[in-house]
Amino acid sequence: MKLVGVNIDGLHNTSMNKYCFRPDVNFLTGKNGSGKSTILQAIQLALLGYIPGTAKTKSSILSHSFHNSITIELRLSDYQTNQDIIVRRSFIKTGKNISENLEIYPDNYTIEDIVRNSDISILNFDEFIALSSNKQKEMLISMLPSCTDSFDASSCFINLDSYTSNCKELLDEIIERFPRFTTVADIASCNSYLKEVQSRLNAEDKRLTSTVQSLMFYDEYSGTYDTESIRQTLNQLMHKRDEISEIEHKLEAKQRIQTKLDSHELTSLDQIDTFIQDRTEILSALKADITCIESSIDDKTKEKNKLLLEKAMYQNVINSENTCPLMNTPCESLETYVSEVTTLYNDVTSRIDILDADLRALKETLSKKLSIYNENDEALKDLEYEKKTLTILYTELQQYTDIKYPEVSSAEIKKEIETLHQDLIKASANKQYNEMMKKLQEQRYTLTETIKFVKAAIKLTGENGLQSELSLKAFKDFSTNFNKYLDDLKLSSFGSVHFVISEKLNSFDFGVTRNDKFISFNQLSSGEKCIFTLIFQIVLNRLAGYTLNFILIDDLFDHLDAKNLKTVIKNIHKLSQYTQIFIAGIFDLETVDSCYITNLDDDVYDY
Repeated sequence: MKLVGVNIDGLHNTSMNKYCFRPDVNFLTGKNGSGKSTILQAIQLALLGYIPGTAKTKSSILSHSFHNSITIELRLSDYQTNQDIIVRRSFIKTGKNISENLEIYPDNYTIEDIVRNSDISILNFDEFIALSSNKQKEMLISMLPSCTDSFDASSCFINLDSYTSNCKELLDEIIERFPRFTTVADIASCNSYLKEVQSRLNAEDKRLTSTVQSLMFYDEYSGTYDTESIRQTLNQLMHKRDEISEIEHKLEAKQRIQTKLDSHELTSLDQIDTFIQDRTEILSALKADITCIESSIDDKTKEKNKLLLEKAMYQNVINSENTCPLMNTPCESLETYVSEVTTLYNDVTSRIDILDADLRALKETLSKKLSIYNENDEALKDLEYEKKTLTILYTELQQYTDIKYPEVSSAEIKKEIETLHQDLIKASANKQYNEMMKKLQEQRYTLTETIKFVKAAIKLTGENGLQSELSLKAFKDFSTNFNKYLDDLKLSSFGSVHFVISEKLNSFDFGVTRNDKFISFNQLSSGEKCIFTLIFQIVLNRLAGYTLNFILIDDLFDHLDAKNLKTVIKNIHKLSQYTQIFIAGIFDLETVDSCYITNLDDDVYDY
């Protein structure tokens, strides 16, 4: 397919601009900023939906417009079917939304059919020649088609000296992703993937190292690693410790009881019973005495009360002073009677005094007897309490009669348990260490072999390995086809194209061999560089079998003088029989005759 024309509206500062193209050579000329590159970008935007080298978002695409919309209508011709094709792509901003619309006529074509396998990049000649040799090499390698040879990934890796059966799983994983190496990009992708694998394996190696360092091993422990046997012995000691602790608690209780018994003055129950009997007898005698005294006091008190009545009666008679109670007059006959009563009164008073003295003596005796009684009663109670306490203590002591002191103390057993517990910790740690170390050593061995294999595979697929080998073949195939075109165009005087690449890709140069002398690209004349670049693009298109058979080149002739420009233009017409050519730049229109020219300075279209 070739381009027939393009209508551009809204890209940069364009407004309904229409351009037509010839099927051979098309020159786009004008001052800087006149829109030469806009035409080339419009072709890319219509076919790809974005401008290479810029962001692919709709907002970024619309940033190339001074308006709210971009519409590109590209007209193409399919020379195989003699059918005209229109591709119309538009971007329209409505509010905050940006819509994209793609229309193709006739509708039996799809955009994939049109752009399949095509390279629609713009070769900027000035930028290309300004690159370093290595950058030019990288750019050329990325543009070169696949060489006719390819590598079976499996055979490449299996033949490595570092490959072992431990690497098979990883090799299967690599081959699943990269079954064959057809292009340098395939090998470079595999190389990048292998570096990711290496990073992952190094991280795993670091993890294993950290795990080994975290394990504890007790060098000073030299006992058995039979942890189950140690646990059984430990359980037996703990059981024995519990038994001894229980015996010690009982012995301590026995000692406390004995201490209490030793604190008592009386420790014999028989002796206490004797004292209790003695006290009981004393209390009984005292009670009899107290009862007798209380009875005497009661009798004497009654007798006293009787005498007090008599005394009161005699007192009344004495107080009458010989006065007759009937006549209330003195009576001589009563005087003798009063005198007798007075004698009786004195006698009764004397007897009452004697009774008072007796009562005082009896009460004093009673008080002493009661005090003695109370003292003995308290002593009796103390004896009875003592007896009760001793009885309880002797009963409790009886429970521990058969308890004997153990041969070893619980404290000694406890120390032995602590020692054995530490042995168990050390034995478990050392046992786990040995088991883990064995497992880790196996993993480490496999990992080390795998890392060694990956390192070798990275080196194999690196720039100085298969990439170099495949690049050399690609450049060789490309040189053969390049020189064939030179012969077909009768440009044998130009020389034969030659790429100089060291076996390890550490140095790179390209140019032509003329009269058995290699001339570097940078030593070619400006015109020869242009011819070289044009043929390079055309050969690239032809070998790759692009559906779109055209090339876009920007700023190719800007540095040529009139003489070189004429030479190049003459050869361009020869080259256009293979590929439609679009060249944008600033050049003298008078020098460029018999060509299709789009002058963007004054909108002159000339043939």
